[in-house]
Amino acid sequence: MKFLVIHNGEPWQSLAATSLIRGLKHRHENCLIDWATSVDSYCLFQFNKNLSEVYIGLGPFKGSYDVAINLTPTIEAVNSLEKISAISKIGFIKKNDHVGVSDSENEYMLQVFSGKENTSKNIFQMYYRLADMKWKGEGYDLSYFPRNRMKKRRTGIAVKDVSLRSYVKENLNLDYSELWHVPLRSDLLKRIDEINRVKHLITDDLFCVHAGIAMRKHVEFLDMNNFNMSIEFFSKGHSYKIDHGPK
Repeated sequence: MKFLVIHNGEPWQSLAATSLIRGLKHRHENCLIDWATSVDSYCLFQFNKNLSEVYIGLGPFKGSYDVAINLTPTIEAVNSLEKISAISKIGFIKKNDHVGVSDSENEYMLQVFSGKENTSKNIFQMYYRLADMKWKGEGYDLSYFPRNRMKKRRTGIAVKDVSLRSYVKENLNLDYSELWHVPLRSDLLKRIDEINRVKHLITDDLFCVHAGIAMRKHVEFLDMNNFNMSIEFFSKGHSYKIDHGPK
């Protein structure tokens, strides 16, 4: 079988979406997978040997597919999906000139991904549902090996909010670990390199959260924006809602 996955979301969403590569390969061992992503997220896929082709943007795409899966709830993405030659088109599709879903049970996801509704589901569960699969605990498929070595006794602080970062550094007591500043590099692979220096990670950045989990760090997520879905830490992390910042 030949699949096309369209995902032009934010980089943290792209990182989570790599789980589908693992899921498709588990279910269709010899399948071919093409992937369409954004310029910003391209580096997360360029080294992945499980992908036949990586496209930047929304086409044009070569050839035809058995299944085209669109994970991007935008009119541009659903318009692109309509032009693709595929036996089956699932996920976010075009309905009455608007963005809709191929399965009516997934209607709520339009509101979740637009930030208008909350869900107890994690992003893996939602992407797998859109792809007409059941998530069975598959993790990320990040095909990049960080250039920096990890130090087991380091706890990294990767916090964008200045006041929150100061608060954490001033009030965090570590008996068996060294406090380490993790710079939030604009280059995603360099940011991953920096995250890999530490064993434990404290962050308010969603990309750092998912990158840390993907590299099996223990992650503490400081949620200042009332994030509207759950996060799967694979038993190595926690999420803390901070309504008004540090006092």
